[in-house]
Amino acid sequence: MCGFFGVINISGKVVDKNRAIESLSLLYHRGPDEQHYYSDLDIFLGHTRLSIVGDDEFSSQPMIDDRDNILCYNGEIYNYLEVKEKLIEKGVEFKGSSDSEVFLKAYGLWGSDFTEHLDGCYSALIYNKSNHEVFIIRDHFGIKPLYYFIDDYQFIVLLRNKAYSSL
Repeated sequence: MCGFFGVINISGKVVDKNRAIESLSLLYHRGPDEQHYYSDLDIFLGHTRLSIVGDDEFSSQPMIDDRDNILCYNGEIYNYLEVKEKLIEKGVEFKGSSDSEVFLKAYGLWGSDFTEHLDGCYSALIYNKSNHEVFIIRDHFGIKPLYYFIDDYQFIVLLRNKAYSSL
């Protein structure tokens, strides 16, 4: 069980980082082992982690790859070792042992079609900081909840719990 929370201000306003950190702390019960965040002027992505798979230094989130993709993820990929082998065969290198890294590397190689290779339950947000694209996804059964809100000013994504507003 993990939790993630993100705010992307689409109006050009700066994200209130202190308020976002406070909102992330409301998810502590979903991931007491670690709490990290990525923050820039117009974005805040935070993650709380309960370590189950891939308990190493390369499993922390938000996770950033070499293509400027930033991942906040909750779930379990049942066939992640299989998918990892496919990715290694295609020349993809790994630093750790987590299914989160497999999830992000699969997206990096196969794009939004990567879920065709996955068997599991998950919800995730992937943000590309180079082109400012946001990709949100959850498993097709909706086992892992994912909530979002968008208006003229901000985009908010939440995996369960209370929401945040920068207004």
